[in-house]
Parts: sequence; structure tokens; C-alpha cells
Amino acid sequence: DKYYISMRGADGEYDLFVYDASKGLWHREDATQVKIFCSCDDELYYVDGAGGSIKTMLGSGTKDTNKVTWMAETGALGTDSPDRKYISRLTVRMSMEIGATVSFKIQYDSVGDWETQCVLTGNSLRSFAIPLRPRRCDHFKLRIEGTGDARIYSIAKIIEEGSDRW
Repeated sequence: DKYYISMRGADGEYDLFVYDASKGLWHREDATQVKIFCSCDDELYYVDGAGGSIKTMLGSGTKDTNKVTWMAETGALGTDSPDRKYISRLTVRMSMEIGATVSFKIQYDSVGDWETQCVLTGNSLRSFAIPLRPRRCDHFKLRIEGTGDARIYSIAKIIEEGSDRW
């Protein structure tokens, strides 16, 4: 029954406020800067703006040693290219921790199953580029799934001119 908000005042300093719905009152907690909140299993987690660490509001969270499983999905790509232009390649620049896995899947024209294009496992802490070659279509969506720490720095589209036929 509590609502948390982290705000920066006119002086540039951050304050963490909590609204207690049962009492109908706002309270200033402390000077915590929260970058992002996340609710999971009746616990409110946040990323501390000072150090970037993950913390809990109530302190009841347990340290999970398992790697986090995550997924990101784009909207339709390729719908903004008239005159027979098409996306011939996507280049993803990313880094992965050792033991992390990342898979890239494509769904063509918003129908059908997701087709796996590439599955990677981190074997060193380095940054690298992954070229993905989608087949010609009106548009496609990209789904990136992973386990463990991975950072995607950029996704670049290579566009080419083609014929009227696919």
C-alpha cells in the first residue's frame, strides 16, 4: 500500500518520497536517487543512482545467484523504405559476460514462427559485431533473448536497392 517516487529538486539534489495509501500521507525517506523501479514477487527493487547497484525497498529480497533470463523485441523493421529498398543486413554490436547466452530470432511479415538466426555464448569479456542477414520481405521483427549479462551497444541496418520482385 505504498507508492515510491524519486525526484530531483530545484537544488539538483534527489529525494525519495513514499506515499502511504492507508494513511493518505507523503513522507520523505532519504536522499536516494532511483534510476528505475521493478516489482517482483511482492518486493520492490530499484537501481541506485549513486552506485548502479540493485537494492530492495523493504530489504526482504534474497540474493539470487542464477543468471537473469531476459528478452527484447523490436517493432516492425523495414516499413519505412520505399522504392524497392530493403534491409540486407543487421549488424549488432554487443558484449557478453563469460557464460552468458544470447539468441537472435526474426519473424517475417508479422506472421509465422520466430526463426533463430544466431545463438552465441560468451567466452571472453569483449565487444564484437554479429552480422544478421534477413531474407527479403515487406517487414520483420527482431527478438533478442538471453541469459546472463549482455550489453547491446548498437543495431545498424544496411539498406540496399533491389528489384520489384522478392
